[in-house]
Amino acid sequence: MKPVILNDRSAHCSPMSAEALYTALISKMNELKGECYDPNGGGVDYQQLRLSEAFQEYRQIANALGAIRLDDICAPEQKLAFWINIYNALVVHGIAELGIERSVRDVRSFFTRVCYDNSSCL
Repeated sequence: MKPVILNDRSAHCSPMSAEALYTALISKMNELKGECYDPNGGGVDYQQLRLSEAFQEYRQIANALGAIRLDDICAPEQKLAFWINIYNALVVHGIAELGIERSVRDVRSFFTRVCYDNSSCL
């Protein structure tokens, strides 16, 4: 099954350190959570998320993932936090991009298909 690459490495991005990129992604995800999470129903309005300006900004930040050097993250606990948060952001990004309405289980091989492209990981 063909991968769904969620970032565009060819897009023009300002150079960022891994730490700055991580901080920007998490900050934007928190903004999206504040805008699109329904505390009463306990769910995320992914359609609202997909159409929001904050999500378009998140997508631009995610494009920079293709250009950072992940080995710049030195401490093991920083690497673990980075990967956990990137994974969580990737899932939300994948759900929004694929237009999933109910569950990632509705998309065959969701967790093995959605990805970010980063040449330093290849």
